[in-house]
Amino acid sequence: MNGANGCYANFIPAPRKVMSDEQPNTEELHVPAFEESNSAAANFVVVGDTTDSTENVHVSETTKEQETMLDIHVPQATHTWKDFWIHLGTITIGLLIAISLEQSVEKLNHLHLRHQLEEDLRAEAVKNIAILDHNYHSIDNYMAWASGLRDTVNTMHASGGKKKLPYPPRPDIPLINLTSPSSSAWTTAQGSALVDLLPREEAKMYDRVYYELKLLGDVQVMRSDAGREETYFLARFAPVTLAPLQPDLSLMSVEQLDQFSALVTNDLVATRGLRNRLDVLCVAEKTVLSGSTSEDAILSNLKASSAVSQKTTAHDCSSQ
Repeated sequence: MNGANGCYANFIPAPRKVMSDEQPNTEELHVPAFEESNSAAANFVVVGDTTDSTENVHVSETTKEQETMLDIHVPQATHTWKDFWIHLGTITIGLLIAISLEQSVEKLNHLHLRHQLEEDLRAEAVKNIAILDHNYHSIDNYMAWASGLRDTVNTMHASGGKKKLPYPPRPDIPLINLTSPSSSAWTTAQGSALVDLLPREEAKMYDRVYYELKLLGDVQVMRSDAGREETYFLARFAPVTLAPLQPDLSLMSVEQLDQFSALVTNDLVATRGLRNRLDVLCVAEKTVLSGSTSEDAILSNLKASSAVSQKTTAHDCSSQ
């Protein structure tokens, strides 16, 4: 018992006076069971707080992700006519701005396409002038040779076929060959409706230029037909090989010499007509390069060029 009493003596304080006003010293109290219970409870509270904190953090992060993914603006309710008209006006102005921007972009694109087309047409004019220069020299070479051929035939015809003259050697093909001017830029523009981007007067000017080019092609076909008839006639008096014909004029009768002279004359007239068309196309192409934008400018330049050509003969396009 003493051992037990001694054990309890450590936990039970000494008795005090009942009527004493002194308050008990709580610091001297030592109740292990109560402290352990409180400690366990404290540990329980801490664990609970940690769990709640983790859940709160998880919910907060989930909420942030949803706010990032879904950016929804709830329109404010319009309670008055003023709010309604302000809201409607804002929408209308926004639509007008969007339409204006779209039309501006489209207009700038059309302007870019128009400038590109004009550059292509001017580049084609430069190319065609170089082609015309070559054709002028080729035609001059051919007409000089054909004129000599006709003189030879006429001399033999005048002698009644007694004079036997050789057939003048034909110039090499590169010296008399003609190249067709280009019309690809204009043809492409017509096929893709890019012509509609040009101002009306400018489009008429280019249409006139390529109309003159078409007439040149028509005259070239007529000249080719005349040359073909001449070739068929000469083939009767020369071996037909892959080489250029070398007919024997002495085999022709007086009547045949007269027929051949007429064929050569027709060829010369057709070639001269082709050269005249070169003059017209040259004026049209140079009008384009001068920066003119109307058909009237071409017509005016043609009149001036016609007056000059009656006095002098041009031998190329660049110098006109």
